[in-house]
Amino acid sequence: MKYMESIIGPRYVAYLDILGIVSPMPPTRDRGAVEVLTHAFTRDPGYEHICAPPDAGFPRRLRAALAALITLLRAAGAEVLAIDHGGVPVAVAVVLEPGRRLPTWAKLRWIVKMWHGAGLRAMWRTARNAWVCEAHRPREPLHHLVLLGVDPAAQGLGLARRLADTVAATARAHPTSHGVCLETENPANVPFYQHLGYEVHARFRWDRLDVHTLLLRTSEPS
Repeated sequence: MKYMESIIGPRYVAYLDILGIVSPMPPTRDRGAVEVLTHAFTRDPGYEHICAPPDAGFPRRLRAALAALITLLRAAGAEVLAIDHGGVPVAVAVVLEPGRRLPTWAKLRWIVKMWHGAGLRAMWRTARNAWVCEAHRPREPLHHLVLLGVDPAAQGLGLARRLADTVAATARAHPTSHGVCLETENPANVPFYQHLGYEVHARFRWDRLDVHTLLLRTSEPS
């Protein structure tokens, strides 16, 4: 997907904040979600490390890693939320409800997709990241905001906040969820989420990166 200026023209990009509506994205449109996230995470420290080196093959490995992850999360019942403009997704969030588990067959399929698409090193680093993050996650029922990305041409228009607010509202309405948790390897993301009411639950090292676990409580544990 090209930048939004090339799709709708620079004069109209600002109207996305008014026109954008959050809606569930069906699996048949996951390719569009992958494209948005690929553009959004091109300079993300975590994915730069996972899909290194930053050579000509980096975009292909990043795209393959994100596609494999979304396929894996779909198998566990994850919901993909999107903001479209003109039928084109410009912002995407992927969220898991409390209690969702990854089926064994889906994990095996993920291994194959990662190995062939992103490479053995990217597969191993992603798996280690998942293990370490899981160890630092709160032990209570929470929605897990796994991915949130906005196409660079549509950033700064409030779309990330709109998606995050939708996830928070979903958690608030859920009968057992106590809130939303997420992890980020990008320190620049922390103030954004703190502004939305998130607190730093944990900070730890993963390989050479600092990782923050952030928590937004929508109800208190009983």
